[in-house]
Amino acid sequence: MRTFPWRGSGSVATSRRGFLLRTLAVSGAAVGGGAFVPGCLRWVDPARVVDLPAPVNGKLSIDPSRYPDLAPLGSAIALQSPGVELILLVHWNDGSYAALAGICTHQGCPLGFNDHAVECPCHGARYDASGTVLNPPAPQALRTYQVTLDTTSGELRVARWPVSRPGWGSRSS
Repeated sequence: MRTFPWRGSGSVATSRRGFLLRTLAVSGAAVGGGAFVPGCLRWVDPARVVDLPAPVNGKLSIDPSRYPDLAPLGSAIALQSPGVELILLVHWNDGSYAALAGICTHQGCPLGFNDHAVECPCHGARYDASGTVLNPPAPQALRTYQVTLDTTSGELRVARWPVSRPGWGSRSS
């Protein structure tokens, strides 16, 4: 047994086994207790990446019915196409669609969608539908892209060039 004299006026004797059991109990309580603290155990996966052909007339075309991950309200997929940055296509809970840069402005992690917001799985940055930062550490907003629905074909058209570039103003296509 070892005595630890730095505790108060008296000494506390403990065995190695007792120390390890107390340490294990405290660690287990900290980990188990974290499950009851909202937001401590958040997890969002990056959106599934979909390969698309090169843009035609400056627009990517996507048939939402071909992508079950995009069907439910409150879902998202990432669009990848030659010569185009990764774009996150979000199907919002109100039925609308939005396209935003698919890479976090903090450290370049691919984005996902969770709880009505675009979210970074690496450090927890969150963005709204307009790309505005809701929760740091992201230093700036996401670029946004115009999305239109072709009512004849049912396809979504996503502009190749961003409508907004934070800190750069707008770009006309």
